[in-house]
Amino acid sequence: MPVLSRDADLAVTGGDYRRLPAELAANPFGGSLLSFAPDGQAHELVAGEPFAGICVEAVETPGAADGARQIGARCGNFTITVTISGVSQTDAHRRRMVYASDDGTLTFTAAGNTPIGQVIGLDGTRAIVLAATVDQISSNGPKGHEVLADAAATLTVAQLDKILILTLTAGRILTLPPAAHCTGRGYTAVTLGAFAITLDGDAAETVNGAATFASAGTVGSVVRVYSTGLAWVSF
Repeated sequence: MPVLSRDADLAVTGGDYRRLPAELAANPFGGSLLSFAPDGQAHELVAGEPFAGICVEAVETPGAADGARQIGARCGNFTITVTISGVSQTDAHRRRMVYASDDGTLTFTAAGNTPIGQVIGLDGTRAIVLAATVDQISSNGPKGHEVLADAAATLTVAQLDKILILTLTAGRILTLPPAAHCTGRGYTAVTLGAFAITLDGDAAETVNGAATFASAGTVGSVVRVYSTGLAWVSF
């Protein structure tokens, strides 16, 4: 549930301005943290969904359908200045990870929440956070690519943040590692055959709330997944 009831000044610096397709019921204020719903539309941040950005100005006009409106947002890599309970200079020295539990609450609690970025300094009692939206696969960007064999495979933590290329002669299953080992990171898979990749979570873990998730079975299709720490979300 959204908690902001008015605009909030997060002193955003840097990043890129983008217009994100809005979910039907989305009505964020300026300064609202945003996330992507499973259908790819942006709305006020829901814990566990991929971080989409910061709303630049309030969006108040009701929409006719998902994607009928757009939200002006600050995306990419940028800094924000925010209140986090218990923050200290030690957190800045250690570049402690920051998470969001809704559109206006930042926390150091990882479980079930959305990774936002890292503390890099203090402004009085407020934390300066270097934020990164989910399209920035990691704070250092993609770590190269790897060509996978034309076979089912279990992905490893060492392959995180890579672009995985598969030339398929049949549909294949890629089993993901435990989400808790990959919080805030993910994989990009590109298919060079007209067959689908099926992503399967570790044990009972889900992808987009389901046991498995299949990519489009077309040449050149791309699927990207991101770990919330408890599950996986595609975007």
